[in-house]
Amino acid sequence: MSLVIASNEIQSNTVRGSSFQAPFSWSNHLDQPLVIKAGSEVAVSSLKINKDGTITLNAHNKFYVYFGKKLSGTVAIEDTSSAVHITDLGITSPTDMTVETLATKIQAGLNEALPTPETFGMASCEVVRNAEGTDFLGFKMSFTTRAPETVSTIPQNWVNLWSDSEPTAGLTFNSASNTLTPKTSYAVVKTLGRYNIATATDTPLCLNGGVFQVNLANASGTAWAVGLRRCIGVEGEPVPLDYDPSQSELGYSEHYADFIVHAVQDNIGTAGNNFKIKVHTSVYDGAVMEGDDYYSTMKEVIYHNASAGSSFSAEYNWSTNGSGIDTLIMEVINEEISVVLTGGGKSYTLVATTPDYKAVIGGITRPLRFPPIRDTCRNLYPVCFIQQNASNNSSLKIDKWLGRTITNFTYASPKNDWWGYINAYDLGQTLARPVESRPMFDISSAQDPIVQPTYLGRNASDWFTDNDFSVVLRPNASYTDSGLANADRLLGFDGVNLLENASKSGSNSEISSYTSTNVPELKSTSSLFVRLNNIPVKSYNAGQSRRSQIIYSAPRFSSGTDQSVGSLFFEAPEKTYISCDNIADINLNQVDIDIVNEDETLADDLLGKTVCTLHFREKKV
Repeated sequence: MSLVIASNEIQSNTVRGSSFQAPFSWSNHLDQPLVIKAGSEVAVSSLKINKDGTITLNAHNKFYVYFGKKLSGTVAIEDTSSAVHITDLGITSPTDMTVETLATKIQAGLNEALPTPETFGMASCEVVRNAEGTDFLGFKMSFTTRAPETVSTIPQNWVNLWSDSEPTAGLTFNSASNTLTPKTSYAVVKTLGRYNIATATDTPLCLNGGVFQVNLANASGTAWAVGLRRCIGVEGEPVPLDYDPSQSELGYSEHYADFIVHAVQDNIGTAGNNFKIKVHTSVYDGAVMEGDDYYSTMKEVIYHNASAGSSFSAEYNWSTNGSGIDTLIMEVINEEISVVLTGGGKSYTLVATTPDYKAVIGGITRPLRFPPIRDTCRNLYPVCFIQQNASNNSSLKIDKWLGRTITNFTYASPKNDWWGYINAYDLGQTLARPVESRPMFDISSAQDPIVQPTYLGRNASDWFTDNDFSVVLRPNASYTDSGLANADRLLGFDGVNLLENASKSGSNSEISSYTSTNVPELKSTSSLFVRLNNIPVKSYNAGQSRRSQIIYSAPRFSSGTDQSVGSLFFEAPEKTYISCDNIADINLNQVDIDIVNEDETLADDLLGKTVCTLHFREKKV
């Protein structure tokens, strides 16, 4: 009779998925061969394992993520530019999975709930274990934003916004010169010419110092526009379904953008009228709301007002261009957008970031600067418009675009663009309206008093300031539309409905993280078996309809306990011996053991050290 103690050599949990010296598959070599007499049999005397267990996940497991100004007794969500975003863990029916698999799904859900260029793909979820890497302790969710973008990637894919209705109009992009030229002539300015507008779909603009720079040198004497807009809506609609062109203060009512600068005639197409630079923004107008519908429209930004921080005291005359302006630069810092014009070696502020947001001018509420970038339009893309000048040789040249190139990021995708999500599922009324109609964005004259928003910026180290990552685990009254949240126990925060005071790390405290305070409950539903691979034992796996080399079935619970996961020890009170099926002696110099599931796939939910004691004996007559 002989005892053989077999164990894997690697104790770390990092070997999951590998079968080399893993807790579920290993080989031991003997310096001196063990002689297994002819007609011997073998049994498992004891088995020690560390079983990870699984978590059951279903389609009802939901939680929400919020990124924005931290809420407090004095700051309600209506005072911010942000909303809560629901996670999608990709589960349609109850499913058992390992904690590593669940962590992967949580991470994907976190990133889908953070659909901005600065946050998408930056959230992570990792499994927390003890120092030995065996005992599961919970999850750690971490959040951060991207550093400033420094590499310019000129957009190459431009879409003519009105190609369906006006296929002969639009812009043509030349990738060699990075120029956009109009398709229609100056003579059709009042008809087809107004449809020479296009947007690029390559990359969203960086919100941490992102720059959009356009050369205007070849746009003299004609109408043009340069701006930023959210993605194209449902079924390629060139303007959002809630856009009301009849209320637009821009002469080109077909032109929609969230933030845009135009050179436009006071009476479009009237011979002799000068082109003037105007600035417009898309905002909610409570004055034209009808019933349950809400509308946004284009309202003029009075950049030339004395209090607006502009270099101009009157609308700039583009026809005369007395300052020799040849370049327009839009820069975004978190929620703020500034516009600078340059020419003749000088810079001129068109739209500043320091004046009041809006004022009453002539009895009408007017914006004096761009409103804060908000969740509905944090993914911004370039939009350009130009008509032919009298010489029919006009163009716009894209000099710089600091866009975000992000892995797994797709234009207008519901998974990474909240506006794309709203459009895909027709959620304008339920999700967009509560954000767009907040007092800080309502530009109607009925808004009294005028609400001045707080713009979130960045610090000296170029990290966003005043932005917090919060996770809603159970319904929370402060975070409206979070009624489906039910993930406190799933994530290891029993009885906690809101995570809002994150642990900070990183050289600039730029990383926020939350670590489970409770261990989520694990369960074991699988049966485990010991398979001896290099001895021709005589056993059968009827469920697989074939001969097997399984020699032991481990009980569900550890010997003398009700424990089915974690560190488990099994000792058979009465050994079951299996024939080695050897008609001659075997000189055994290696022991190959697998721990398998009932379908004989490797039990890769085992971690750490596995010890299996084998007992060989000659068969009793």
